[in-house]
Amino acid sequence: MSGQHTISLNIAPSLIPRLIGRGGQSLKRFVINPSWSLYKSLPSEEKAKEGLPKDAHLRLVVRIEEDGDKCKATITTASANLRKFAIHNLMLQEKFHNKPRRATFKMYSGLPHDKIGVLVGRGGTRLREMMQKASHNMPEALQEKYAKTFVKVERSELKYPQVTSLVEGSKDGRIMMLGWGPDDEENVEIVEIRVQIQGDANEALEFVQYLSEEMANTIDAINERLNRDRSDALDILNACGLDHEGVDEEEDGDGFSPASP
Repeated sequence: MSGQHTISLNIAPSLIPRLIGRGGQSLKRFVINPSWSLYKSLPSEEKAKEGLPKDAHLRLVVRIEEDGDKCKATITTASANLRKFAIHNLMLQEKFHNKPRRATFKMYSGLPHDKIGVLVGRGGTRLREMMQKASHNMPEALQEKYAKTFVKVERSELKYPQVTSLVEGSKDGRIMMLGWGPDDEENVEIVEIRVQIQGDANEALEFVQYLSEEMANTIDAINERLNRDRSDALDILNACGLDHEGVDEEEDGDGFSPASP
């Protein structure tokens, strides 16, 4: 087989395993097979222009190697057209592997589902305020980027023990639990806070840790207010001579108050 051509790829050597895939499957799927498909779709007269023997047994071999801080691809085939298609598909892979990666983080916390709106604020104002505060801890050049991070808060059907298992199984810190564990682990309602950031995952994790502090403080304040309101309500009931079920401790047997006509 003749016709060898080498091109440079602006892809970090650390990405070679991902580019090639296990047993060469990714290279075959995204470069070699599509190149053959394009070649087979060419009109016969276009193929004939290459002057290859009609009984020529065409092959296409692509080899990826490290080349300094980049990679190089060596394409071997007797067909110039097939080589061009292989280069085209390699360029697509270069573009794909250089696309900014999106890192996803999940935070869980105990919060009544009907208080999600309080956490987010009207029109998302409270959520944006927390993101703004967290972003101020990042380098100045990155603050605007992180202040516009995608954050979504929604109810979760997970139980507290399930969440702790997820957190314990997270080796990269992308799943976390906010605050201390609830007193009532069985009945506490859980909310999920999903954060998606484009860019370096380690850098993003730093921002998420700052954001988690802001979120935890706000959630603690909401829960403390709820507990205080419950306590105040119970105190009022007790002061009025009512038990926690709202039933008068000294029931009137006739079913009406003495002041009723």
